[in-house]
Amino acid sequence: MFNAKKRTCFLTALPGLTLIAIMIITIGCQWEKPELETTVTTFSPTVTSGFPGEEPELEIELAVIYDCLVSFDESSPPQGFVYLRGALPDSCTTLHEIKIEYLDLPPEIHSGGSFVRITVTTERPKDAECTPVYSFFEEHLTLSIDFIPGETYLLEVNGVATLFQ
Repeated sequence: MFNAKKRTCFLTALPGLTLIAIMIITIGCQWEKPELETTVTTFSPTVTSGFPGEEPELEIELAVIYDCLVSFDESSPPQGFVYLRGALPDSCTTLHEIKIEYLDLPPEIHSGGSFVRITVTTERPKDAECTPVYSFFEEHLTLSIDFIPGETYLLEVNGVATLFQ
């Protein structure tokens, strides 16, 4: 059998019991905390020297280039462009530098024309433990030489070379 009177009595007593429990918890938590001197130390995994303010040692390497396209516009003289796609092997590696050199072609390859050497390097903190997340980059480069139709040009990207006209 169900006794409605006892259930009502319990429900009316519940708010009072809850209030008493809250008061006991609040009174018990009101102790004075001692003042402690705190020092915050920031750790940077890229700093390998251990001395604040010093630059981390970096490993500089040739970037992995897996696609290179040369294109020209319709201007006179034609303007050349290079589109590069490459990869970064982990979460710490970033592009370091893209260096473009313009040289004359050696006579043993071809008389006239130019030699364009592009060197793409990456950097990463030395001895850093990094997440092995393979990511990609794209670069659109404008070549600062006037291309003459019919002349031979040599393009070298990170040691891989090709001749084009």
